Amino acid sequence: MDTAKPVLNPLAASPPEITVASPTDSPKRPVPTLHHLQNSQSQRILWVLEELGIEYDVVKYNRTPKDHRAPPELLKISPLGKSPVLVTGEGRTIIETAAICAYLFATYDKASKFATQDWITDQELTSFAGASLGALYATELLVELLAKHSPWPIVYLMRAVRNKVQQIYTTNEFRRSMSYLEVELGDQDWFNGMMLGRSDVMISYPLDLIATRGWVDFEKDFPRLAAWRKRIVERPAWKRGLEKGNGCHCVKPYRKSTSKRCLSMKSDHDGFRIVQYSQQTTYRILLLLWQKFPTPDFVRSVLFRKLNTLDDFIQGDGKENLADFEALLQA
Repeated sequence: MDTAKPVLNPLAASPPEITVASPTDSPKRPVPTLHHLQNSQSQRILWVLEELGIEYDVVKYNRTPKDHRAPPELLKISPLGKSPVLVTGEGRTIIETAAICAYLFATYDKASKFATQDWITDQELTSFAGASLGALYATELLVELLAKHSPWPIVYLMRAVRNKVQQIYTTNEFRRSMSYLEVELGDQDWFNGMMLGRSDVMISYPLDLIATRGWVDFEKDFPRLAAWRKRIVERPAWKRGLEKGNGCHCVKPYRKSTSKRCLSMKSDHDGFRIVQYSQQTTYRILLLLWQKFPTPDFVRSVLFRKLNTLDDFIQGDGKENLADFEALLQA
């Protein structure tokens, strides 16, 4: 007797089981290719690829010696001419670190070893690393470079601009941002929870940059973040990623802040005094220069009055130095 075939409901049916052919039954699957730029955020992707333990190809690019920018060859891979760029085995080009990480974990983390434990927190931290922290360190880096590389005498104006930006914006924002991350990390080893995940990868680069440029003293002020970073650099996959690359600033150890502003986390008042001291030093240099070159008396007078005002914020040696300058100007 014939048996009627059951009618399948496509909406209720389970997904079909996919059988993956063994390597002997099918040609080898094409591997992803990472286009990696020296000293860039792309180092994080090398780290992820090594954590996943998959086969991949890497094309290395060196920064141009004159301006330390990405070489024009990267424009052939991505219209932005930036790194990282991942070309999948199927030939699709993916840009932006967060998107590349999401693709790699979703495609190759079959055992869910690095699976997101709280997707809302993961999205928050990933966005924070790229948007909030990204804007903050970009601002700090810009004013630092202007203060360092501007021609004389504009360099003095740029230093004053840098000090003002630090005073009214970046110093407090760095403190607030690092405090937020310390709370989010808590007593966990990783931002993702029991095991590292995409949020840890995304946060690593901003903290590398902030620490290696001395903008924040992590060892002193944020020990949990310092310990988290130490766990990263001790991972075998991290070390292998460094070996596969062609140079990265992140290999430098965390250093204490060496800037005039020093990013002290003690109080706003202390930070303000340090900023004022940096401004005072600039005015002293200008006065010395104008002692050697003809300068209108009213310009020297304005600067000297400003110097007197700034000196009110300095204790001890500041008063003695001001007396020395006054004697010098009267000589």
